[in-house]
Amino acid sequence: YRRSLRGEPSQSAQTLQGELKVLGIPSILTDGTIEWNRDGVTRTTSILEATTIAKKLVAINESLSMDPKNTAGHEAYHFWGGTEARAAFEDILGDQLVYTSEAFQEYQDVIAKNYFGEEADLSDMDQVKRFSEELFAYLAGDLHSGTHEAQLRAMFQDYDAVKAAWDTLTEYGRTHPAESPLGQGGDGLGAADAGSVNSDYDRLQAQSSEFHDPGPDPARHVDVPKKDFAGRDISKSASTVMGAEAIPDSVIPMIEQMTADGTLSYDRVSNAASLERARNRIETDGFDAALESFRNDVRSGIVSKDLETLGQLLLVNAANAGDGNATAEILSLYVASGTNAAQAMQARSILRQLSPESQLYSVRKSVEQINRANERRSRPVKGVSAE
Repeated sequence: YRRSLRGEPSQSAQTLQGELKVLGIPSILTDGTIEWNRDGVTRTTSILEATTIAKKLVAINESLSMDPKNTAGHEAYHFWGGTEARAAFEDILGDQLVYTSEAFQEYQDVIAKNYFGEEADLSDMDQVKRFSEELFAYLAGDLHSGTHEAQLRAMFQDYDAVKAAWDTLTEYGRTHPAESPLGQGGDGLGAADAGSVNSDYDRLQAQSSEFHDPGPDPARHVDVPKKDFAGRDISKSASTVMGAEAIPDSVIPMIEQMTADGTLSYDRVSNAASLERARNRIETDGFDAALESFRNDVRSGIVSKDLETLGQLLLVNAANAGDGNATAEILSLYVASGTNAAQAMQARSILRQLSPESQLYSVRKSVEQINRANERRSRPVKGVSAE
């Protein structure tokens, strides 16, 4: 990377750089332009306000006009992506958000329209991933600045618990400062560490020594690490899915990024105690009985961390067994039961990757669930059937 600086940085830009330094995050001031080199080709990227580059560096426009403290929290959230510390914060944030509250609906609507120009398309996996990342980054910025506390309190079950979780994450940053990829020289084309121009998944592969067995006759070369950046176990299903012939090549980069981000790691789905309870239930009762119990609980409107975890393990089992119908049904049930909006959106988008037959099966199950819910409320919907 090479920066370009023309004039005197604004006070906001300098303050932001100081805020990031306190959080242990390296940054550079630019005139809004960054040059970067990959495979011998130099390209230019525009920096409107501030942006995180490869989770290694924050580039700041010298004319920054945004609130520096809020921007610091926003970019810090992006910078710490893939760390166990951020995953712990996300778990608490996701559990405490009241997704049906008017305050949250207004908040996320503004972000979606500012970021996409319209409401986010929850059937588009790329939009779901980007929206979830930006939504939590905006929340992190507001938590860090402390200027929107009243609005945030209306969105959380326990605002103080979320704020404490954010403070824990920022303490992690302060006590684990990152080194600048530009070294002591500050900048210079080619000065950045070579790893910073590769994808997160490339870097994960490069640092790994153990990989999942791709299984017999994979459709493409698959080398999925067994551990993520934080040392957590990566699900074997990541290797199974990437090696499946039914998965188009265009989807593979998305799955690779999910793997690198820790989305497919074990402790991203629940805490250890809940996970152990779910495993014991499946082993003791058997898959079919555990699925029937999960199905009945979801239809009854029960919501709990253990139920969510059981659904996730059932989903992994069904996917690894190659049972498309079971996978489709569990995805549908999981969306209905999810207490974490990001996980529910992710499950909904995964449905698009199943076979047409399995998609139809899932849609039928969803319609059945809607009709059951309406029957319980004594409000039948005319003209809607599973067929």
